Amino acid sequence: MKALLASADWRSQGSLADYLKASDIPGIEWIDTCALTRHIRLQCAMKAVLSTEDLDPDSLAEKARQSPDMWLAVTLSKM
Repeated sequence: MKALLASADWRSQGSLADYLKASDIPGIEWIDTCALTRHIRLQCAMKAVLSTEDLDPDSLAEKARQSPDMWLAVTLSKM
């Protein structure tokens, strides 16, 4: 994470990048978050894949197609 190398709070004991790495949480940088939010709102729930190893678009698209539909589990649990 290039944009947040230093913490804005003097009490913090590490950077956001350090926290994400230690917690094994992926981070995304250099994207237009407003455009991403707008796209998700217009398209609703979509299957997606996030990978740092397999960078082949066709392979990633197939992995996304093979992933389970999560909306059904969320919808049924609220009934």
